[in-house]
Amino acid sequence: MMAGRASATALLVALSVWRRGAAHGLPEIAIRLAGEALHAAGGGWRALRWLARFAAGRWCLDRVEALLLPGLARHHVRRKQWLWRRLQSAPPGSRWIWLGVGFDGLGYAHRAGSPGTAVIEFDHPDSLALRQRLPSIAEATASTPPALPLALPRGASKLIELCQQAPSTLIAEGLLMYLSPRSLLRLLRALSQLPTPPALWFSALEPTVGGGHGFARVHAPTRSWLRRQGEPFRWRLARERLQALLRRYGYRVEAVWDGEGFGEYVLCASAR
Repeated sequence: MMAGRASATALLVALSVWRRGAAHGLPEIAIRLAGEALHAAGGGWRALRWLARFAAGRWCLDRVEALLLPGLARHHVRRKQWLWRRLQSAPPGSRWIWLGVGFDGLGYAHRAGSPGTAVIEFDHPDSLALRQRLPSIAEATASTPPALPLALPRGASKLIELCQQAPSTLIAEGLLMYLSPRSLLRLLRALSQLPTPPALWFSALEPTVGGGHGFARVHAPTRSWLRRQGEPFRWRLARERLQALLRRYGYRVEAVWDGEGFGEYVLCASAR
């Protein structure tokens, strides 16, 4: 991330949710928060939000996306749609720890529809500074615990301590690929050694291939944009190899979203 600025990739996901979230059944609070984040970010993000309100503007955005990374917005909202459906089927009273929450509203929606559910949200302090300015967040802070600052891998010990306190599910959507492989392995090892390791829901990237689609595509403009934002992808791993790695740490994969060929998938795993 660029120092002093909210995550550009989190804002890009917010733009996708603002554009396509309603058509994919995402809860209203998720769409509203996405729009508020784009407005609060100002500059080009505010202009993109305005464009997405109109049919002609959405057509323009679709054409630009088709040139740069076709299917990106649809991928973002389908990933969130899959997670939202799993959240809705989770037992009441669960405890969720959401890493890199960005400008997501699924935790708020899940908490509202599942009494007794605890959702603890974390994000990098620079993104959190923008999130806390959003009108919907300000209205909710009287009854809902605010998101907390956490920057990985420096804050890993704080996360481990929290996971020790009660059985939990750790959600890291579109986040772990920005950590170094060594930092990720250390985190997995520490989590697996807890008396009650948390369940893990997280996304990862497939290796690039010739003629690949989406994130599986070797695409210089995408890599360049991510580097300029200070958010380059640091690792990729085929789904089968990542599942084998999780087994080494005592985890069993229970559900998979294959990403529909876009090059990013989601695994839900629990400790044996």
